[in-house]
Amino acid sequence: YYLKVDYTGDRLQYATPREKHHFEALKLCNEGRFAPAIQIWHKLIEEQPWDVLALKYYSDGACNVVFYTKSE
Repeated sequence: YYLKVDYTGDRLQYATPREKHHFEALKLCNEGRFAPAIQIWHKLIEEQPWDVLALKYYSDGACNVVFYTKSE
């Protein structure tokens, strides 16, 4: 499935720095740039180990990158 992300909305101005990092990582994933997105989530996990969303996306993304890299 594809995630529709509004890159132009002004609601992002009210987001916390952590939420902005999540947004940036999702934007990178939508562009097919998984490695930089995974790095962002890894940094979020280091800063806040209880960030379950970052942990989920990091683990899912890391698995996908390994899978797609090995199959090519």
